[in-house]
Amino acid sequence: DNERRTKAFGHELGLETDWNSCIDLNEQSAAFSTQSSPMLGGGGVTKLPRGIGAVRPHLRDVDNVPLLVSMFCNCQPRTVREMVQIYQENCELVCVVGSCGAPLSASVF
Repeated sequence: DNERRTKAFGHELGLETDWNSCIDLNEQSAAFSTQSSPMLGGGGVTKLPRGIGAVRPHLRDVDNVPLLVSMFCNCQPRTVREMVQIYQENCELVCVVGSCGAPLSASVF
């Protein structure tokens, strides 16, 4: 499972890997998933968005938790670019680490 591998790699990097630490950016995952990770907040239980298309509505209608999550799984260059843009739209500092040797990733940098 990609989320489990992402969290294992994040753990090795010293990132928080417990509950609500990873968002799946794949739209197909969102379409076929009937569950999201629940999160207890001040207003009750909310859920992390699944799929890049759900991030902006979540930020607008629920809370800013997607901006606080440090890991994303099932990413494609297009979804990474979109997530970087979302961070920038919300005045967040963005640092992208990856391989510029991968031709598909070059557009992210």
